[in-house]
Amino acid sequence: MGKSLKSNYSRLSKQLKSLKKKIRKPEMKNINYTVSSGIDTAGSFYQLLTGIDAGTDKNQRVGTSINLEQIQLRWMCALGDPGYNTMRFLVVKTREPLLNIPDLFDAVSYGAFGGVYATLNGDVIAHKLYDKTVNLNQMVAGQYVTKFLKRNIKCRDSIQYVDSAGLSVQENYYMVICSDSAIAPNPRVNVVVKTFYTDV
Repeated sequence: MGKSLKSNYSRLSKQLKSLKKKIRKPEMKNINYTVSSGIDTAGSFYQLLTGIDAGTDKNQRVGTSINLEQIQLRWMCALGDPGYNTMRFLVVKTREPLLNIPDLFDAVSYGAFGGVYATLNGDVIAHKLYDKTVNLNQMVAGQYVTKFLKRNIKCRDSIQYVDSAGLSVQENYYMVICSDSAIAPNPRVNVVVKTFYTDV
């Protein structure tokens, strides 16, 4: 009888601990961000956190604070003109609110062919989390398409929103995409970004 009670108590205790963990663990939410665009030497910048709106829907944030957990990338690119193209894809983290900083990365965003290969330097304000260069080589326009490239970036950051649209000065994330193409048709890129976060 005593062993039976002890066994039942042990089982109930484990179930209670498991239930407490589930209660404490916040719900993981996610949003999708897509890009489909031609890319030239000027480069293109895309904010990754402005789409996390406040609201009552399943994947909307509650309040002004979130814990950013992970950014998941799925992207592919296609040749523009008949010949060769090089594209560069970066994810950058910065402490500036809602600000892309092309002056820090001018070699990347304004450098024509050589700029695509230039090193993106980091400092106390910003640094890169992902950096991938792809060479497209095909003599018929649009017929060369890369396979989907995948990348999961662990973030683990606290993000403080000022209101429904803006961020505080704590952290910010954005993509930089550029190519060596100065004349249309430019190579194209298709990107799906899934951002995972929890409410605080």
